[in-house]
Amino acid sequence: CDIGAYEFTTVVIDFNGLAAENGASAVFLLNGTYGSDGVNFDFYIPNYIPGASPYLGSDYLRVETHPAGADTLLNFTVAMESVSVNYLNIGAAPAVLTAYNDFNDAADNVFAGTVVDQATSNSNGILAVSGSCILSVQIETGGFDYIIDDLTFTPMVGPDSDNDGLVDQCDN
Repeated sequence: CDIGAYEFTTVVIDFNGLAAENGASAVFLLNGTYGSDGVNFDFYIPNYIPGASPYLGSDYLRVETHPAGADTLLNFTVAMESVSVNYLNIGAAPAVLTAYNDFNDAADNVFAGTVVDQATSNSNGILAVSGSCILSVQIETGGFDYIIDDLTFTPMVGPDSDNDGLVDQCDN
């Protein structure tokens, strides 16, 4: 029964069982595998260089950093109330997870919307953000590269009277 409301459950992506891929092929595989879960992966890949970051395999996602764009950017098809990621920094600290209330592009490095929440850590572990109307998150580090695993996100629940994919609370 469609009542014009979203009632999704928490999604956990563990990256287990994915084929070893890198660069644009990895992005294509991630979005083809997890797009139906409501997430779109985007990475700064200069000219989509073959052999470039991100790297899939061994049940995690490894990302190289780049100052010209967002290292990892996730856009969601519906508004989230919380997002967390198991983060392993194999370079230098800090690790930063920033949530925005608008969609963004990794190659842009100029972010739309306002910051809903931000988590920073100088050690490995879970980075988590929460708040209303999270539509994208950016994962960054001060180091050369990092590994993420067990990405978890929980959609907001509520009425969507205009059926645009956003609960009414998030409509502008």
